[in-house]
Amino acid sequence: MEHTILVVDDQFSMQEWIRSMLQSAGYNVITADDGTTGIYLAQTEHPILTMVDFNLPRMSGMEFYQCLHNNPQTSNIPVLFITNEETGEDNSCSLRKPFSRLSLLHKVEQMVPAHV
Repeated sequence: MEHTILVVDDQFSMQEWIRSMLQSAGYNVITADDGTTGIYLAQTEHPILTMVDFNLPRMSGMEFYQCLHNNPQTSNIPVLFITNEETGEDNSCSLRKPFSRLSLLHKVEQMVPAHV
């Protein structure tokens, strides 16, 4: 069984860069350009993790998170925020751009549920 990760980012180049790094580590990757499509894919594809850009147009990453976690069908999917924002602290649910392949894979391993 392939372990699918959903990447929601409005920048195609970021989607493809993340896809390349995750696929080389053995993950199946699906992508969405916006939050609405991302919610649909989360409901239909059941990813083990969703990575979402915090600053999406029309639906912010936080709004995406709230929609995902208010739905019983998707509420158990972990969300990793990818952001340009400086949080000032080490947030276990976010990854600050730019990030390396190693830091991405480390964060994914931390967030993927132990049962997969």
